[in-house]
Amino acid sequence: METHILATSEGVASGFLDEVSVADGLVHMRGWEFIPEMESKEQSVYVELTDSSGDSTQYPAKMMTRSDVANGFNDQRYAQSEYMTVFPADDFKNNTYSVRVLWKTAGRFGAPSIIP
Repeated sequence: METHILATSEGVASGFLDEVSVADGLVHMRGWEFIPEMESKEQSVYVELTDSSGDSTQYPAKMMTRSDVANGFNDQRYAQSEYMTVFPADDFKNNTYSVRVLWKTAGRFGAPSIIP
């Protein structure tokens, strides 16, 4: 897992996938994502999994406070940048998946992050 900074149509997005774990038949994913100069509380985040045949599923993420990110970037607009999502592990057997973090703001989707 590594920090990613990628250009998007909305600007440059920053983020990090902190954790992926499986417990009690559920996959838990947690990280942070923000677009510079934008209030993180004004965006929604989704985690998208795409299998090797190109079929994808999106899971809405719960947004949470992440004061260390806001403090680290010296900008309180990024305080709501943590995301967390949970989905059933049984849905994803016997295949290879790519993970992409999507954001939605002002009714528009963007894809700042692709996590191999």
